[in-house]
Amino acid sequence: MFTKTMNLKFIIEKKQTIVIISLLFLLIATIFTLFQPIRYSAKSKVLLVQEFDKEVDSYAIARSKTYLSEILAEVVTTYSFYDKVAQGEKGVDRAYFEKQVGTESVLKKWKETVEVSGAGDSGILEISVKHPRVKQAKNISDSILENLNTYHGRYHNNLNTKIKVMNSPVVGLSSPNIELNLIISFILGLTVAFAYIMIFPEPEHDLSIFKKKKKSFLEIQTMKTLDK
Repeated sequence: MFTKTMNLKFIIEKKQTIVIISLLFLLIATIFTLFQPIRYSAKSKVLLVQEFDKEVDSYAIARSKTYLSEILAEVVTTYSFYDKVAQGEKGVDRAYFEKQVGTESVLKKWKETVEVSGAGDSGILEISVKHPRVKQAKNISDSILENLNTYHGRYHNNLNTKIKVMNSPVVGLSSPNIELNLIISFILGLTVAFAYIMIFPEPEHDLSIFKKKKKSFLEIQTMKTLDK
């Protein structure tokens, strides 16, 4: 164990082993990526715009924005809000969520599809919708924004609050994350490869695709003659 030091000459000697192990990890990552389900993500942002009296201090304003963000983020993931989104005119496919009968199964699918988070006390809501079809991801996101704008006042008592769309839904590939998968596999492959050659430095443990050409007896004798 660890009888060799990690220097350039040693690494060059073990280059085939390093390449083989690295390629093996890349192959595994490629197979894993191919079997991952394709999902698209539609991301949007809305801003809660509130009007306050001059006497209200900044701390109370921040707390109010945080509270409203948390409330509306929770509202979007409820069954009643899903029902409004699905009944809208944006073309949301209810069959995707209602393959299994029952409120609980529908709500579970809805929460897997939609994620809403508030950005602290900024009053910004970030909405992410994931779906196997691009059009549906966009339609669901559009319907969420429309219903938030129309019905948000039902869930709080601040009459001076308005919803402003900062970013309309931007759709992109969510999974598989090909670039991330390949980067991680490449790093893991190199790490394992270097650990392997350090733990097993002996030539008999080397991995190779192309066998090293052995010098013939005539070549050895010729080299000895030239050295004299």
